Amino acid sequence: MDEAYSYGLTNYERLNISDNEDFFNTWHDKSYYLDYLTVDKEEANDFTAVYENQKNDVHPPFYYLLLRIAMNFSIDYFSKWTGIILNIIIFCMSSIFVYLIANKLFKNSYIALFICLITGLTNIALESTLYIRMYELVTLIILITAYVHILKYDKTDLKITDLIALAIPVCFGFLTHYYYLLFLAGLYILFMYHYGKEKNYKNMIKYTICMLLAGGIGLLIFPYAISHIFFGYRGQGAMSNFFSVETFIINIAEYLNIINTQVFSYIGIFIVAFIIYKKTKQNIKLTENKTFLIMLVPTVIYFLLAAQASPYKDIRYIIPISTILVILMIYAFYQCFKGKKAIIITVCIFVIMLCIPNKIDYAYRDYADIVTKIDENTSIPAVYIFNASQNRFLDDIYLFSKIEKSYIIKPEDASQEKLTELFAGEENIYLFLNEGMDNDEILGRIKGYRIEHIKRMNACDIYLLSQ
Repeated sequence: MDEAYSYGLTNYERLNISDNEDFFNTWHDKSYYLDYLTVDKEEANDFTAVYENQKNDVHPPFYYLLLRIAMNFSIDYFSKWTGIILNIIIFCMSSIFVYLIANKLFKNSYIALFICLITGLTNIALESTLYIRMYELVTLIILITAYVHILKYDKTDLKITDLIALAIPVCFGFLTHYYYLLFLAGLYILFMYHYGKEKNYKNMIKYTICMLLAGGIGLLIFPYAISHIFFGYRGQGAMSNFFSVETFIINIAEYLNIINTQVFSYIGIFIVAFIIYKKTKQNIKLTENKTFLIMLVPTVIYFLLAAQASPYKDIRYIIPISTILVILMIYAFYQCFKGKKAIIITVCIFVIMLCIPNKIDYAYRDYADIVTKIDENTSIPAVYIFNASQNRFLDDIYLFSKIEKSYIIKPEDASQEKLTELFAGEENIYLFLNEGMDNDEILGRIKGYRIEHIKRMNACDIYLLSQ
């Protein structure tokens, strides 16, 4: 649903296709649904929907602008590769900053290249590249932000060029995803502490003004962010999670499990335990490395805040810091050894991590069979009995963009007589039943057809009716 939503938000006249007045009780051909997912020639130079739809949704517009530009290369047809290739380009840019940060951290270009390889092959890196949402982009902007802050940390007098370099990624990060601000908050706290400790009040004021101006520019471009963050349902829902100690602990535990399984392929807990053991025995001082510290503090703060603010306990909210988490873990593990042994053991452990099988959710392999089945005979019509209280139609819109003829009806309208009328003259029909209904009762209204359950989707069941 989210990825179909990404395509629709860039070009469609409404947030959701189900808001159309003719959505229900009308036979549609596949072009009706493709219109939601694609840009046609008349829309090619019209970017209005990018801004208007984000204004009415809960996300800022920068990612959708990039996706909309990418969609101009696939006028009049839908392709998943529009979003995936955009993500691959963003990923390549991220890899450059992974190398730059790792080179600063290890002061060794070969190790930096190794870290590029490892971070690019983790399960979560593959997930974020396949997932057609803004998370790959916000990962890049977080890496850029971290790198620029690393370069400016020891500056005793921030010049105007330094402040511009600091402000630009902040502005773009704000316009990409509001969770970016959680990472930025960690950096701000660290830099305020650093300037205060050094009694560099001049830099403290400059840096604060720089951050405020960058945020102000972002608000000028997209003032609706205020209502999204403080008054939107996502913002209010996030605030409610911060007032329960029990919820706080449970959320942290759930996200630690996600990091262990999805980022470090189940061996993260053992790596951390080993690092703690060696640190205790050898008194390893990791935070003496300023680059490590500059990445560690905002990453920890992001993790703690995102764990409470996220509406779902899902891998997507960890994606923006996942690359930095891997870099930090490799560095900490590397410091547990000395000389060539450090390189050999570190390489072995993290290669083992990559070789552990792990499911890639955003490849959606569980749904490949139903796409193949429908592709084999797109002329079979479909009827979707759609429960509006479970508005997950976008989960299935890709299938409807293939089926030649389809009809969507509310459950209260789907009487035996109406279904008989809809099915008249058809030897085979795909029947979609949205969740939240009594499937057996509805199927009992169907006469004269053999009913075969062929697929459970995310929010519906698909049946093949045949005579």
